[in-house]
Amino acid sequence: MHIKLSGGNYEVYVYVPNNYATTANAKYTVYYNGGSTVRSINQNNYYNAWVSIGTYNFTSGTTKRIRLTDATGETNYNLRVGFDAVKFTPR
Repeated sequence: MHIKLSGGNYEVYVYVPNNYATTANAKYTVYYNGGSTVRSINQNNYYNAWVSIGTYNFTSGTTKRIRLTDATGETNYNLRVGFDAVKFTPR
């Protein structure tokens, strides 16, 4: 799904569901105007909640990208990465 946004600053939120979100090191990569940043979230601290991962400057269009992988670096392989949705709020 592509969402077209006007250029500018947007606060990026990720939704952490209550199911399958047990990792302490969910790594979200935000690709924005001028670079990328990795933000780690302890998903054990949130259940059915929107979590801010920062405010970034984006160009206009549909090229916004947030990436979440299962490369947490944790050695407990019973932990899981939960995901649901992303939202952009103008700032």
